[in-house]
Amino acid sequence: GVHEQDLIEEIALLAMEKGVHVTFATASDYFIESFYSRVPVEYLRRTSKIGLRLMDILDNTIAIERPKDPGIMEKVNPKSIGAVVEGNKPISKKMDKRKVKWCYLGYPSKEMAEKLEVAYKLLEKFILDGILIDHKKLLDRAVFLKKNLSGAKYVHIIDEFGTNLTLVLSPARKIMIADGLIGDDDIAHGDIGLNLPDGEIFTAPVETKGSGTLVAPKQLDRYTSKPIENIKL
Repeated sequence: GVHEQDLIEEIALLAMEKGVHVTFATASDYFIESFYSRVPVEYLRRTSKIGLRLMDILDNTIAIERPKDPGIMEKVNPKSIGAVVEGNKPISKKMDKRKVKWCYLGYPSKEMAEKLEVAYKLLEKFILDGILIDHKKLLDRAVFLKKNLSGAKYVHIIDEFGTNLTLVLSPARKIMIADGLIGDDDIAHGDIGLNLPDGEIFTAPVETKGSGTLVAPKQLDRYTSKPIENIKL
């Protein structure tokens, strides 16, 4: 986003000081909203030749959260979003095949805080302090959680909203640590991406087993940021 321009330029300069060739692009909320409203769906669905060609040479990508006001996405036609996702699939597949490393960086805005119904200073502290946390402290906590999860046969999840869910784990499933860095060990396991702030432990349950109820009292749609309340699965 153009509201992140100073940060983007500093990241680019730091990379260039290390001998990295850099290109970056920004967009305003006006451009993002107009992109979805003015470009015909059949054009949105086409795969970008520029995007495909870039994936032949890129080694790393950094995406910083946008738009400044997530509320603008509520006005976007879901068909337009679906068309863009479809058009980007060949680019994503090429990116995965070449193991292009990626980082998705959270960034606070007052509009985002209003959308999430939290104080801006709290959101800023949550995101920035989470990114700037001491790495050893983050890793120690992650290792502790992985150790306690390793060897578990199932996970039982309950909450005050009515969730009562049992998932089955398999000894063959990997338990991965996301510690804010992409190291050689991560790359060897095919884990080439990270989100900042970080600190999650992740694995996957057995798809064909498990039972119970999952309740999400309030959720934002991934693409439009529209609130969805009281989902019960």
